Amino acid sequence: MTNGERVIGGRYELGKNIGSGGMGEVFVARDITLGRRVAVKLLRPELAKDSKICTRFKQEAHSASKMSHPNIVRVFDAGDDVQIADDGTQTKIPFIVMEFVEGLELSSIIARGPLKVSEATRVTAEILAAIEYAHQAGVVHRDVKPRNIMIARSGQVKVLDFGIARAITDAFTDITQTTAILGTAAYFSPEQARGESVDARTDVYAIGVVLFEMLTGAAPFSGDTALIVAHRHIHEIPDAPSTLNSRVSPALDYVVLKALAKNRDDRYPSAAAFARELGLAAAGHIPAPAVGPDDVDLLLGPLANGGRPVASKPVLPQDFKDLFGTGLNTQPRFEITKRRQPQRNRVVFGILATLVAMVAIVGMSVWVVNIAPGDFFPSSSRTVPDVKGMNYFEAAAALQQVNLVAVEGSETSSTIKKDLITRSEPASGSIVDSGLSVVVYVSAGLAKVTVPVTAGMTTADATAALIAAKLKQGSLTPQNSPNVKENVTIGTTPAAGTEAEEGSLVTLLVSNGHIELPSVSGMALKAATDLLRGPSLMLSPTVTADPACPKTAELVVNRQSVPAGQVTQGIAVTLTYCNG
Repeated sequence: MTNGERVIGGRYELGKNIGSGGMGEVFVARDITLGRRVAVKLLRPELAKDSKICTRFKQEAHSASKMSHPNIVRVFDAGDDVQIADDGTQTKIPFIVMEFVEGLELSSIIARGPLKVSEATRVTAEILAAIEYAHQAGVVHRDVKPRNIMIARSGQVKVLDFGIARAITDAFTDITQTTAILGTAAYFSPEQARGESVDARTDVYAIGVVLFEMLTGAAPFSGDTALIVAHRHIHEIPDAPSTLNSRVSPALDYVVLKALAKNRDDRYPSAAAFARELGLAAAGHIPAPAVGPDDVDLLLGPLANGGRPVASKPVLPQDFKDLFGTGLNTQPRFEITKRRQPQRNRVVFGILATLVAMVAIVGMSVWVVNIAPGDFFPSSSRTVPDVKGMNYFEAAAALQQVNLVAVEGSETSSTIKKDLITRSEPASGSIVDSGLSVVVYVSAGLAKVTVPVTAGMTTADATAALIAAKLKQGSLTPQNSPNVKENVTIGTTPAAGTEAEEGSLVTLLVSNGHIELPSVSGMALKAATDLLRGPSLMLSPTVTADPACPKTAELVVNRQSVPAGQVTQGIAVTLTYCNG
């Protein structure tokens, strides 16, 4: 049974598979009841065996269905699809029905390279609007990442899978198990990596990672395993985005690094607070911290990474905000302590801070001038190989060789043979993080098209209709017809309304203007006239009496004026019966 013939929940007719992930598969579908297009996510069968996951999956879907926001993918319905195995056993597969968004995953856009700074901030602002709405409703997303963010054709941002991650994280406390289902650990907060409880600031951290990736084209942390990535989230300080993209302003560096603070208390307390300071940064202003020169002791921290300053939590006094971030490299580490400075030390304090910053800027300038171009890409970056034309297993092996993971997709193709790879997403040649999942699309063969109605058309018009439907005219088969004029199409093989492969041949059945006249001599007169007037002949016979032969009890045809055989449709036929 094809997906197009499969109806789940009694009302959702599944169509093309449009996505696969650790939790399940997503199909475009038609809501038969309302006649609208929707997206249906089916939980993976192996996960459906865990009753705890199934229960949480439905509960979270129910909670998400109550949310209505322009930047959130609506959840319309949820239920179970009963699947019957060959041995007769039944399995209930939970599904959720969502708003269908025609567009691209943010991950597909990032795979092409960094977004424009203005576009990255706009997209982040819309993500924050969705997350703030969810937090107000008591829902923490837990799995904010580019694959859970859709960009519609209009440019509108749509966040999906709200709360669904809870079904997994409640069932698995081990990060390796959790990331195997939810995907990369690149967006996990330090508290998630440690297996601790989560709150709104967990989503703030993940959005900070997404913003970092939109600005630079790479996540701040990567590694060969989920545990390595988790360790880096917990212990390592990310570079400022401007080290990878010189177009990123010091103000945006400030905002991103604050969102990525290790301690959740040092992050933005809410998505709304994040959005406010992002707006200031987008306007070119560094948000002012809640401390002043009298309240801080400015200390230059140690250098690392070959002598360049290490970036840390960028909290600076108001008087020195213009010194933060030159767009050249990562910034010096500034440590803040709550110690009141004597009034007489203000001038000394200002001069010292200025000198320290100038030395740091000069040092960073020298480093930037001498840096090799390749150093701007993380050492864990990988180039997606060209797998077009391979079968799935060959493609998976080629991706595995460069530490990338193949995920199977499917699409029709008019140029690539069935079961061979048509393309990958991200595309071949893209620079991606090690361990990234790459969707390889397997050709399902030629697309199916519907054979058009051609009855009543001339052969020329019928041929044009077939071409418009992406089909080809096959043979012209003459066919008898009692009423269709000669050289007019009667129908097709395959029949109109059925599906055929794109580009396949369709036979046109064309009227030859004839019928097959039967012999009715010796038949009862009434039966003979009924036969000739019937739908297969549609004649109007004339009946006449023959006095030369004796009349019988039942009137019988003793001769017909036109002999049996191929005759012109509508021909005049006279039947004679004995009446002597």
